Amino acid sequence: MEPVADNWTDRPGTMYEVVLRWAKRTPGAPAVVAPNRPPLTYRDLLTTVDGIGATLNGCGFGRSDRVAVVHPAGPDMAVTIVGVWSHATAVPLNPAYTAAEFAMHFRDLGIRVVAVAAGMDTPARAAARMLAIPVLDIVPHPGDGAKAVRLEGTMRGVARQPGPAAPDDVALVLTTSGTTSHSKIVPIRHRQIVYRAERTARDPALGAADRCLVLNQLFHHAGIVTGCCTALSTGGSFGHLTDFSVGGFFRDLARVQPTWCTGSHAFYASVFGHAAAHTEEIARASGGLKWFRVGNGRFEPDEAAAVEAAFGASVITAYGTSETGTLVTEPLAGKDRKRGSVGTPIYQGVAILGESGQALGPRAVGEVAARGPMVFDGYENDPEANRAAFTNGWFRTGDQGYLDEDGYLFLTGRIKEMINRGGEKITPNEVDRALLEHPDVSAAAAFAIPHPSLGEDVAAAVVAKAGAALTERALARFLRDRLADFKVPRRFVFVDEIPTSATGKIQRNQLAAAFGLDGAGEADIADAADRAAASRPPTALEARLAAVWAETLGLERVGLHTTFFDLGGDSLLAVELFLRIEETLGCRLPRSVLFEAATVAEMADHIEKAAPSRCLAPIQPDGERPIFFGVHDVNGEVLNFRALARHLGEDQPFYGIQSIGLDGTETPLARIEDMAARYIAEIRRVQPAGPYYLGGYSMGGLIAYEMARQLNAAGHAVGLIALFDTSPSHGIRRTGLSGWFEQGGNLLADRKPLSIAKYTGRGFLNLAWVARAGLWRRLFAIAWRLCAHGAPMIPRWLCRPVALNLMAIRSYRLRPYAGDVVLFAAERYAWDRRDPHAGWRALVRGDLDIRPIEGRHHEILEEPYVRGLARKLSDCLREARTGAT
Repeated sequence: MEPVADNWTDRPGTMYEVVLRWAKRTPGAPAVVAPNRPPLTYRDLLTTVDGIGATLNGCGFGRSDRVAVVHPAGPDMAVTIVGVWSHATAVPLNPAYTAAEFAMHFRDLGIRVVAVAAGMDTPARAAARMLAIPVLDIVPHPGDGAKAVRLEGTMRGVARQPGPAAPDDVALVLTTSGTTSHSKIVPIRHRQIVYRAERTARDPALGAADRCLVLNQLFHHAGIVTGCCTALSTGGSFGHLTDFSVGGFFRDLARVQPTWCTGSHAFYASVFGHAAAHTEEIARASGGLKWFRVGNGRFEPDEAAAVEAAFGASVITAYGTSETGTLVTEPLAGKDRKRGSVGTPIYQGVAILGESGQALGPRAVGEVAARGPMVFDGYENDPEANRAAFTNGWFRTGDQGYLDEDGYLFLTGRIKEMINRGGEKITPNEVDRALLEHPDVSAAAAFAIPHPSLGEDVAAAVVAKAGAALTERALARFLRDRLADFKVPRRFVFVDEIPTSATGKIQRNQLAAAFGLDGAGEADIADAADRAAASRPPTALEARLAAVWAETLGLERVGLHTTFFDLGGDSLLAVELFLRIEETLGCRLPRSVLFEAATVAEMADHIEKAAPSRCLAPIQPDGERPIFFGVHDVNGEVLNFRALARHLGEDQPFYGIQSIGLDGTETPLARIEDMAARYIAEIRRVQPAGPYYLGGYSMGGLIAYEMARQLNAAGHAVGLIALFDTSPSHGIRRTGLSGWFEQGGNLLADRKPLSIAKYTGRGFLNLAWVARAGLWRRLFAIAWRLCAHGAPMIPRWLCRPVALNLMAIRSYRLRPYAGDVVLFAAERYAWDRRDPHAGWRALVRGDLDIRPIEGRHHEILEEPYVRGLARKLSDCLREARTGAT
């Protein structure tokens, strides 16, 4: 092992120089590892980093230019960040942000270009387009190695400051939380990152033989700096968790073979309890595994001892901030751990300060502060925050605690109001502002409450306007399109007045106690809504579901009447929950079930009572107006209608119609006519008589059109048919080979000579793809018909709603409709000269009202374009209701 030394003659000042140093010394040594592929060596890492720099410089970006990195996670993201900050400034962002959040970050952080994983469907692209910011694709190299990447883009320019970064250049920009207008911007220089990485590696004497498995997200300081950079600074290697789940952790533990791991307390707490079920993976990894580094919380000595006995590795608590890096860790050996302590400082520049800035002695409670080369230079464009944060050269962390006589740090409270939800930092003011956008909210205050596995969760006190009737579900639904899921409060308290101090200030750190939520441990949260039903024991199905929920959420047990989101669930955990339910109970549920069955009891009731034909999802069931029914697109799901339903207003009921067969209990339908008849039967259970207000996105418009025809033929009134960029071309006319050549020739006539060859080649590739897709559809249709008519049971691989929906589109033949139709026509791509909606003019016998909307076909249900669609649809619904009366 080669420990970090103090007397390097070629001591690096930037992370680029760190990579260069090891590429010269040990070019063939592994730097980045990933399961099931050869490692990326330091030589290859340097080549990748230089390639990213060359692309940035060739596109006109260089040192000091800020590049937002949006990527799901993994080695690609880590290597991209290292490559970007070696030649510019990296700004990694949470891919869970909404379009509005991305746009605010891009604007306030001064983003010059956005790097997005190729093929990733993310609102970041729409936000960049809205702000006219260029986008580069992060493309994996198709070679060996751990996903070395390159950047691809069409822009060209001359960089103002080309070449590798310098030690005083800003390498990384982070924000303290939420949206940047309500948070502080933290620029971190290369020299600070290198110093932090060296010091973190020094005490455990990490060397080139050590390998880290990074269990933090890479848009956090703990992931990219404490994990990846610490490993690189020693000439060692790292891997990044490919799947943030219990199974993913144990799989990668065995496959990556780390000597140490770094992650948050919340994540460790969710996986350590499953050690007994993964002894084989632990045995394969335990030979070299030495220690777990735990951040954002700590394990008490008895808890740590149990983990160490199971894994044969030490559990070491660490404490730090993005502004300072790691400040304190528990000792590996030589000293005893102290119950309640987070360890001893790894720098001399750590102290406890009093209110006037004086250093306090042992056992005196004050604010934890730090100074030295590891501390950042100050918040960007925020002199007021800097005046509050720095005192005589000391950075005040905002955490309260004391040092004992032996130098152990004990944290006693939080001075700042930030909510730390399992490592995700949330600004309460941001949640307040989102709540105040609700028309029925007059005052709001978000605050932290205890959570058994996350440490803290978000709650909010809300004052409703006179006469308003607010519910927790309505507010949560309202917020989920304004905030990332992890910021939406899991508990709401409705009050007449929010408590304040004598000076009129809201004291958020006292609100949990004021509302009786400060002692909500695991049992309290699980049982809070169950006390009224304590006399009834759970049914067998409820007990099995509760066990699945508890395993997914990492809780000891869950209550029957506590909502999934109150228990700490989010959209990612919802996917895992439904996979586990299918695995355990053999019951496939669409995610939209959480709209109406958000508790164990409700979900059990849904499973027991729901008929196999159930296809309605009450996305927004409340309101006094007539129901609007939105029909699914080719994917069969209706979650993409959520934002549209919210923007239509809480008084507009909105039911989604999803494909039959999504739950696996019934064979999907293969003809649009059959779908329409089935969906009519379903909506008449909810609304027995017309007029009916129908709409559909893309393929859903064809189904809604056919439903209107059948309703009209049966004598039922149709108030509105709204087609969201639906093309009738499949049912009107298909372009033959001669037509394809004619259209291509017309387009070629307008192109420059140098681009004709490239365009022609692309056109033939497109033709080949169309031919292959057509052949696949025909083979699938043949297989379906043979099984449907001649076999006792259709194979499961054929029961795919998406495939059958595609087949249904191809076979559907539209017929004239005697009523009116409203068509919302999206923007077309510049190269698309056809009018995909022209066929409707020959079909609609009443009025065809075409209303243009902003956004391309795949964008119109996403922010920010969905707002415009909602306004125009709301106008149509109002006009239709007026006409009906």
